[in-house]
Amino acid sequence: MHINPYPDFDVTIGDRTWRMFAHSYREEPVDVLDRILTRREMSLSPVLDTAEIAPALMVLPEADFRQAVRQALRDYHRPDALAANPLRHSRLVRQHNGDAPVATLRALLRDAAGQLDAGPRTRRYLDALRLTWFEPVRTQEAAAEALDLPFSTYRRHLAAGVDHVAGELWRRELAR
Repeated sequence: MHINPYPDFDVTIGDRTWRMFAHSYREEPVDVLDRILTRREMSLSPVLDTAEIAPALMVLPEADFRQAVRQALRDYHRPDALAANPLRHSRLVRQHNGDAPVATLRALLRDAAGQLDAGPRTRRYLDALRLTWFEPVRTQEAAAEALDLPFSTYRRHLAAGVDHVAGELWRRELAR
């Protein structure tokens, strides 16, 4: 459980200052909070069992979130690296399946990329993502060749695809 200082609520009496510390339970998944509160109500002890609390929810700034999405795409086939990605503690991953963050993160990346299959213009972006990270070929040059694109065009399509995936996941992260 992360208990954070709230300096705006400092109280000074005489020459001593006391700082307020708190934990926001709004950031906990509802099922975890329900379990904690039920256990507390059923217990004879007034002490909260912090072992029940899930790891802290990580709320990243948008730029960091987008960078974490880029890194997750790069690490798509490396479960150990995906397990260390900051997105595993995001609201988005937790609300889908907090017990299998790597599988959930992979599914979320594929689902967000899958939206690019809606039309011929955006399908090119999906193809670049697919051959780069989801079903990778040897090199990016080989991906450009397989797509019959100049390398600079391939890179532009890849960047647009990554931007779409990051934007879509950010939108979902903010939605409640």
